[in-house]
Amino acid sequence: MPSSTILYLDSLSYIQDLSWKIQNNSNNTAWSGIVGANDAPIILAAGSYSLKFSSQNTLVNTNAAFSFKLVNVVNAAVNITSDERVQGNIVTGSTAGMYQFDSQMVDTFKLIPTPGSVLANNNTISGAQDIPRSAFGIAPSSEVGNASIPRVEILAKQDTYNDVDFYAFHLVAGERLVLDTDYTSTDNMLWVYDAFGNQVAYNDDNSISLGGAGSQTGLNSYLEYVAPVTAIYYVANTQYPQNPNSPSNDSTPLGVSYILNVSIQPIAASTGFGVLPKTLNESARSVVPWALYTQAGTLVAAGDANTTSAEYQLSDSYTGLYYLLVDARNGVTADLPNYNFSLKLAQNQFDLMFNSLNVKNISANSDVYYNFKLDQSAFVAFDSLSSNTSLAWQLQGPSGQIFSQSMSASYLADAVKKLTAGDYKLKISNSSSSNIEATFRVLDSTSAQSLTPQNITTIALSPSNGIQLYQFNAIAGERYYFDVLTRVMSTL
Repeated sequence: MPSSTILYLDSLSYIQDLSWKIQNNSNNTAWSGIVGANDAPIILAAGSYSLKFSSQNTLVNTNAAFSFKLVNVVNAAVNITSDERVQGNIVTGSTAGMYQFDSQMVDTFKLIPTPGSVLANNNTISGAQDIPRSAFGIAPSSEVGNASIPRVEILAKQDTYNDVDFYAFHLVAGERLVLDTDYTSTDNMLWVYDAFGNQVAYNDDNSISLGGAGSQTGLNSYLEYVAPVTAIYYVANTQYPQNPNSPSNDSTPLGVSYILNVSIQPIAASTGFGVLPKTLNESARSVVPWALYTQAGTLVAAGDANTTSAEYQLSDSYTGLYYLLVDARNGVTADLPNYNFSLKLAQNQFDLMFNSLNVKNISANSDVYYNFKLDQSAFVAFDSLSSNTSLAWQLQGPSGQIFSQSMSASYLADAVKKLTAGDYKLKISNSSSSNIEATFRVLDSTSAQSLTPQNITTIALSPSNGIQLYQFNAIAGERYYFDVLTRVMSTL
């Protein structure tokens, strides 16, 4: 890479316990992680690198397949602003949505799903919970009859007497689908449908000798089915004697948990399995994880885009961009999910006007923010004209916090700083239970009056409790002193 950049490892399939690392030409690890476990933006300096993957478990399925791409976050991120509604659609060839916003315009962050967003359920064949092949893997287990073939474990619940749970599986012609109901007291039935919704198999009750040790009674159904063609197949679980296509109106609460162990007997053409078996929850909707990071890759907050998040107070000491990554990779659905949400960003944001009187009524226990940018270094004076001890102000810039003090500290306590080029945020806080009017000026060198050494200068401060800037030319080595000849007020 010719220059430093921020990348994101976007995995397009899932393999449990798969680790990755990025090494430079000296084989030193610059960045590392576990796929799906600690994803974050990858910050790399200019140079050449190699990306390596390895399994953390010695039990590796030889049919495991994994695909990914590296995304340049800076180029891919969409800029968002306060209260903007985001309608996201994870596109083909990607599983992540990327957004950015400026910390200078942010006080708090809250992710709110758009009202009316449709959350699918798995009560019908059209809403079947898709179980990706990458969730299947191999590991020792006494709960299944053959632990040497890829399997997945689904933790589910029969919510009501007429509850129907549909699952979708992708099978290659000749593969054997093994369905084993475990650890439940319910009298369940298993049904299999082809891609056109035609019933091709079902089972009600079976011997506990079939499957593994998880079968509790003969009422726990067990079924094997060989796929005649490569296609999607649907599996339904119901309480006896419910038919998935015409369940009764009896919605009596049942609340009985069950585990559905699903195995696939592979053939030579089988591909796409993971490494270790994944444990999935029966889901009424797709989980769409999101995470908020700083430019340095520090995790700030995380959650599910289908759920209203907490309100996060963002750090005043951070100056830069925030990156919001919405990632469907860890979802339990293989279909590409859509999502809707809005962002609640900071209110009370204003652009600062230099050399002008600023008056702002600040609500009780509230903050206001003034933003400004310097194209080059400059001396700047922060002139408080307020005497209320409940008012305080704080300046953040490229180097972090520059000052933080009460606005009632006047005269020589007013902050006069040499600031470097960059973006700045001035925060004014009212800590009282009443509204307070804050009055102040921010002065730069263009407001400074010229001084001529040896000449008498008469100062008439306006406003009377403010400060006045002066400037004069000097030669290196010269010495100057300031001689106060008269003053009208003792505080001058």
